[in-house]
Amino acid sequence: MKNFCKLGIIAIGIIAGLYLTGCKDNVDPSNSNNNGNNGDDIVVVTFVVVTLDHSKAQEQGIYELCLTFNKKIEALSPADISLSGIDGVIKGTLRYEYIPDYHYYYLDISGFTSGGTLKVSVAKSGYLVRESKDYQNEKTVPINVY
Repeated sequence: MKNFCKLGIIAIGIIAGLYLTGCKDNVDPSNSNNNGNNGDDIVVVTFVVVTLDHSKAQEQGIYELCLTFNKKIEALSPADISLSGIDGVIKGTLRYEYIPDYHYYYLDISGFTSGGTLKVSVAKSGYLVRESKDYQNEKTVPINVY
């Protein structure tokens, strides 16, 4: 599934690349104290895509989310990742991998008995995580329970 995640990024990466140009110079419009530049306080990170690996699900009841960003989020933890839309989801281990030009975070999830659409968002102090220039920070991924 890692290869699928990596290959799936190519098409999305091309489209997302259009949004990445100039990202550093944009700021959160809800912050009334900003003056048009981020300074050294806030790192703007684009949440490119989230995918799901079902390969371990039948054996172990564990699914693996792959969250992809254009920049590394230092010390990202499962507590920084919000999951909603499906009841009973338990967050497990989070691991990081860098493959030029993207940063991949793999989060094990389990504990749910029905599928649906899982909403994934990320919030970390010192970072403005957004989907694109519209400042949204939520991605969705469909989950089928086997």
